[in-house]
Amino acid sequence: MQPTTTVELSDVSDRPRAKLLLPTTLRVGDRVQLDFTLERQNGGRYEVLHVAGEYRVATAITDASTGLPHPVLSLESTGKAPAWRAIKKPTERQRRIAPAQSPRTLIES
Repeated sequence: MQPTTTVELSDVSDRPRAKLLLPTTLRVGDRVQLDFTLERQNGGRYEVLHVAGEYRVATAITDASTGLPHPVLSLESTGKAPAWRAIKKPTERQRRIAPAQSPRTLIES
């Protein structure tokens, strides 16, 4: 089983992290093609970050604090850096119950 690699995007605000399956032989300066999407809620706003394109490994660290060593890579975009974008979440439609139907009552006068 291949260990997961923690990827940190250094040129994005708040430096988001994601766990990916990447080759363990990546070194500083290597280039990687990425394509994934992250979502978050920031102060009541829903935001999405679409990461696509070529990235360069800026730093490579091995984290052994959890017992099993796994690589932590800091990546920089080689082109335009991605940015968080606000999105509108679709509101859930409330289920409406149909009005109760009862048989007609005859009123005699």
